[in-house]
Amino acid sequence: MKLPGFAIKDSPEDSQTDPFAPRFCVVHATYNNPGGGSTIGHYAIDLQTGDVWDWVGCARFTSPSLSKAQTALRQEIGLSSEEYRRISKNAPWCLPGQQPGVIKMGRPMF
Repeated sequence: MKLPGFAIKDSPEDSQTDPFAPRFCVVHATYNNPGGGSTIGHYAIDLQTGDVWDWVGCARFTSPSLSKAQTALRQEIGLSSEEYRRISKNAPWCLPGQQPGVIKMGRPMF
């Protein structure tokens, strides 16, 4: 399904100044909504683990379909559960000692 006005942009625009590169792919998803808010979400994908974070807050996205895709990705790249636990960490924008939140993803609103 293609949404009219849907866009995904790198954020920040200059990847050379992105403090989270190269570990994270950071994107900002928007929808052309003339009379209302246009932000769909702020996503940071950990390229080593497949974890998906909200880069505006200290929260990790979760859903059954996302977990299934992450498991398949980790198998594809040969990342064992033990290695995942070793390298998985809070996103760098979480404050020291801050417990990350969890955002349960549901069905798309559109």
